[in-house]
Amino acid sequence: MVVRGVWADEHRFDPEQWVNVYQVEPYDRLSYYTSCQVKELGQLGVDTDEFYLEPTDEDGNLISVSQACATH
Repeated sequence: MVVRGVWADEHRFDPEQWVNVYQVEPYDRLSYYTSCQVKELGQLGVDTDEFYLEPTDEDGNLISVSQACATH
């Protein structure tokens, strides 16, 4: 699987964008899974439809979707 970009509403995350990845648990609970770049999502070995993504900067600080997409 090759990930070229991920859409978030009308915005698109670049493959180089860092994200926190949360897995959906029963009862719609989220548990932290890992941090990676969008281009690495295909290497997680699981169905990415079961995950939520939270954009971060390269240091792991949370940023908004608009900020993540404005740099690309």
